[in-house]
Amino acid sequence: MKRKMVAICVFFVLVITACARNSTNGRLYKQGDVILGGLFPLHLAKENGSCSTLRSNVLMYAEAMVFAIEEINKNGTLLPNITLGYDIRDTCGTDQLGVQMASDFVFKNTLRFDFRFQVANTCHARVTSEKQAPILAIIGELDSRVSVNVANVVQVVDLPQISYGASSAELARSEFKSFFRTVPVDDFQSRAMAELVSHYKWTCVAVVGVDDLYGRSGVNAFVTAANETSICIAMHQLFPVLESDVIIEEIVTRLKSMHHVQIIVLYSLVPQATKLFDEARRQGLTDKTWIASDGWAGSSLIHEARFKSIIQGAFGFGFHESEFDDFKQHVINITPRMNKGQWWDEFWKNDFNCLPANVSSSLLKSCSGSERISSERYDIDFSQGVAPYVRDAVYSVAYGLKALLRNCNEHMQLCSERLQPGDLLSSLETLSFEGLTGHIDFKKGDAQAVYDIYNYQEGSDDAFTLVNIGVWNAGKTPKLSLQDDLVQWQNRVKPLSRCGENCKAGTYKSTPNLCSWECIPCDIDTVSDKMDSFECTRCLPAIYRTTITPNVRRFPFNSSSGQIPGEFPWAYLQSHVYFPFWLSW
Repeated sequence: MKRKMVAICVFFVLVITACARNSTNGRLYKQGDVILGGLFPLHLAKENGSCSTLRSNVLMYAEAMVFAIEEINKNGTLLPNITLGYDIRDTCGTDQLGVQMASDFVFKNTLRFDFRFQVANTCHARVTSEKQAPILAIIGELDSRVSVNVANVVQVVDLPQISYGASSAELARSEFKSFFRTVPVDDFQSRAMAELVSHYKWTCVAVVGVDDLYGRSGVNAFVTAANETSICIAMHQLFPVLESDVIIEEIVTRLKSMHHVQIIVLYSLVPQATKLFDEARRQGLTDKTWIASDGWAGSSLIHEARFKSIIQGAFGFGFHESEFDDFKQHVINITPRMNKGQWWDEFWKNDFNCLPANVSSSLLKSCSGSERISSERYDIDFSQGVAPYVRDAVYSVAYGLKALLRNCNEHMQLCSERLQPGDLLSSLETLSFEGLTGHIDFKKGDAQAVYDIYNYQEGSDDAFTLVNIGVWNAGKTPKLSLQDDLVQWQNRVKPLSRCGENCKAGTYKSTPNLCSWECIPCDIDTVSDKMDSFECTRCLPAIYRTTITPNVRRFPFNSSSGQIPGEFPWAYLQSHVYFPFWLSW
């Protein structure tokens, strides 16, 4: 009953929203017998929620969805007599736009499938078409924060959602029954990070994350993994997605004051990471080594020259790079002559300072038509992304549809017209297959947990080069494999990272059970003869200690004769801190 009430409330909100709106916020549409919705954060968002800079790497993810659908259609054997279409939208990485796009998909499906709305009315005519097929699944979104809000909308009507990047552990299928993903959950990435830290014998790190579903999940998972591997967390801090300037300033100030802590783990998405690094530049935080989560590790926006002094030598984690050569060839053959829509027009404008011939402009020249992405640039800027995971998300829908339609034979198209999202949801719940990225099992909720590990190294023109230095594979023993000789360290020096200085002999650590300590001198009648001692022991008879040296020396003493050995250092008497009373006579 409670779920029905929620569904009714959501539906009426969607009705009001859809009837009031007859525009799209960036859209790429192609008709088909079955339509897949696509949600991609193609632009960065400003503080006020408006869209700004095009994210060229995300444009490749959207193109990967188009490529996979066209590949399935051309193949003809996976879904014979069925044509897949797409309706791809730009969320700009905001919750509001993500919910708006998902609501639009849900509303149109509801008008089509719910018999109560099979009547002619003005609103119905504006938002639906008899020729337009319903949305049977949504591919997206990239970010966990947006994905969870989309999931709250689409699960009300059993509309399957397959994410190619949302890795938060909080997006469990027990809570979101219509949510699936082709990437591993963050728990694995955090374990991989902890193993990297242990490999280099760093005993103390700082952990920073954005205060959203992705950041909280990743940071909490890393803290758990660190505790299991005896890594101390000297700092554990979250900062908000918006209006974060003051807190980010405080975080950077604190990090700068932690001289012994050289390693910082950052769980963040690209917009928030750039804000943190801008503040790090302002305060001159240039002597730390960062460990990047997949949310920002591979972004070209992070690789800009202005961040060179901050993150040179950093380590980045990314979903394992799978071979996708056909897609690479497809991308490097795209030219402005193909007129692929407004997002590609924006790409040509930003990267080649021109516009396709069909787009008029008094400020920019027309493209020659021969402009294209070089193979070298694709390898540097786009090969580390999630395009293969987008491909597997699309194919999961195709495999789910194939299972539903296997008994239709020559009536395949007629069967597809009767399909509803709930039918596909049931099929996906038992689906497992070998994807481009490895084995995917939706029944168990598992995707193969393999991460590539990159090192940020100096390249030409003050840019960064991401050099693959290793891999972490949950299915192998050992899981971590690194090529240490390939690492380029910050300032060419391998960092040490501990929560305090080494305590010399003659001192002890103040708090042996905590991650931070001070070195306290031993009392005048006590001594420690080892580095990093946790306590000082009381001096025994015939032992003396000086303030000049922490070393302990023993001298035999004959109590019956009262003789003192000739090698006794009388010259040190003035420096004696402790002298046994029975040596005085």
